[in-house]
Amino acid sequence: GFGDAMTAALTLETPEARIAALKAVPVAGDQAGLLQLMLASDPTKDRASALAALDAVVADTTLDSSYRDLAVLRHTILIGADAPLADRRTALEGITAPGRPYRTLALEQMAYLLIEEGKTPQAIDALRALTKDQDASAGLRARAEQVILALGGAATAKG
Repeated sequence: GFGDAMTAALTLETPEARIAALKAVPVAGDQAGLLQLMLASDPTKDRASALAALDAVVADTTLDSSYRDLAVLRHTILIGADAPLADRRTALEGITAPGRPYRTLALEQMAYLLIEEGKTPQAIDALRALTKDQDASAGLRARAEQVILALGGAATAKG
């Protein structure tokens, strides 16, 4: 759907690839406005404007909550260590409730916050839970498994 296509486009490596993929996302209704916002807010060109645009999406209660959740996730990733860790965790916690469209991606980012805090065992536990989460995509599960191994954790048993 629209959200999956947006998320996939935004994870591409180069600004040109992201823009091309975003332009190919099919839109209906108010999705066109959000798509235009995302096209205009590539952080490699103007990070401050991108963060401001994402803040505007988060604050726009007329938009569907899935768009606001995506903006929260994107903002948290983009701002990184320039924002206090507690603020990033609070923002992500708001989109981790069951049924939220970006729940597992937010949980992945929260595991990375644990790594940033030096809480490796807790991060491994959080990532291991994601490898077993039915809502997690195969790509997310694979990333979680790779990070577990990189942190010195044991491979997750398959089956």
